[in-house]
Amino acid sequence: MDMRGMLEKKKVCFAIDANAAGGAERVLTSLANYFVEKDYDVTLINSDRSSCFYPVSEKVHIVKMGLDFSDRSLGGRLLRPYRKYRFLHKYFNEHKVDAFVVFLINMEIPGVLAGLRSKVPTYTSLRNSLSHFSKVQLCFMKVFYPRIQGVVFQNKVYVDSVFRKVKSKRVIYNPVSLKEEYKGDIVDCRLRKNWIINVGRLSEQKNQTLLIDAFAEIAPDYPKMELHIFGEGSLRGQLEKKIEDSGFKDRIVLEGEQLDALYLYRDAKMFVLPSLYEGFPNVLVEAMSYGIPSISTNFDTGIAEELIEHRMNGCVFEINSRKQLISEIRYIMSLNDAEYMCIANESAKIKEKLGIDEIGRQWERFLFDDRTQV
Repeated sequence: MDMRGMLEKKKVCFAIDANAAGGAERVLTSLANYFVEKDYDVTLINSDRSSCFYPVSEKVHIVKMGLDFSDRSLGGRLLRPYRKYRFLHKYFNEHKVDAFVVFLINMEIPGVLAGLRSKVPTYTSLRNSLSHFSKVQLCFMKVFYPRIQGVVFQNKVYVDSVFRKVKSKRVIYNPVSLKEEYKGDIVDCRLRKNWIINVGRLSEQKNQTLLIDAFAEIAPDYPKMELHIFGEGSLRGQLEKKIEDSGFKDRIVLEGEQLDALYLYRDAKMFVLPSLYEGFPNVLVEAMSYGIPSISTNFDTGIAEELIEHRMNGCVFEINSRKQLISEIRYIMSLNDAEYMCIANESAKIKEKLGIDEIGRQWERFLFDDRTQV
C-alpha cells in the first residue's frame, strides 16, 4: 500500500478579506492553487459573502464569513474586526490547521490574535510600504510579528531595520501570474500600438495624475501616442476632469477595470507605474514578463531598483518627478528597433525567476521546512 496515501494531508489555511482585484489577492489565490496541487488540504477564508475575482481551484475549500460590508457606520466598522476574530477562533477550535497564512492588515490583526490564542502556527507577509500604515497598525506589527511563527517580507530594507526582532523571517518575492494561453512570445516593436498603458486603482497612491500631466506635456511631440489607464477607484471623477482640462481627451482613455489587461495589451509601446509607494509591484513584474518596456517609480522599499537595471531592462525615476518621467518616456521613444527589442527581451527574463513553481517552493520550505533567518 502507498504509505503516502495513508498519511493525513497537511492542512494549510489562507485568509484575506476578499477575493477581489488586487495584488495581494492574486498572490494569495495563486499560493492556494499551488499548495492544493502539491497535495495539501487547502482552505481559503474570506470575510465577505461572494467575491471571486481570481480563479481558485475547485479542490480548494472556500469559506465565507458573510460579513456585511455595506454597513459603514462607526459601530459596523468597529464590530467587523471582532467578528473576524471570533469566526477564526471558532474555526481553529473546530479544525486542525498546520499552517495559517493571513494577508493584509484588516484581516491580519484579527487573524494573528486568533491564531496566537488558538496556538495555530501563524504566518503573515508585509505587503506594502510602511508609510501606508497608521501608527496603531505599525505598533501592532512591531509587537506581534516577533510572536508568530514567521513573517515573509518582499525586500531586505525593513528586515534589516524596523523588524530586526522578528526571528523567523524570509524575503520572498511575489510570483508572476501569466495567462495560461501565453506562449512566451514577445510582440515585435513594428507591430505594437502607440500606447502608454497603466494598470491600477484610481487612487492617490497609484498617482495617475502625474502620468496624465507628463503625457499632456509631451503629447504634441508624439501625435500618434495614446495613454490608456486600466482600473477603477475613488479618483475617477477627478481624473476625468484633469483629462478634460488637458486638451487631449481623445488620446487619454480611462478604460475601467479589466481582467488580464496586460496580457490583452502586451503589444503596447510601454508601461508606466508612477505610484507614490508600493510593497511589491505585481503589475510591474507582470508587464515586464510580457516584454513590455516598463518605467517605474523608485519606491522607498527599493524594490524597483532590485527588479530593474536602469535602461537595460526598464527605467526608474524618482517619486513624483514629472521631469524624470518625461525623460524616460522620451528615452523609450528614441530607441531604434534593435535597442527597443533588447529592453523588451531583457525585461521578459524576470518571469524565469518569479514563476509560481519557484515562489511556491520557497513558501513551502518556509512553512514546513527551514524557517531560518534571512
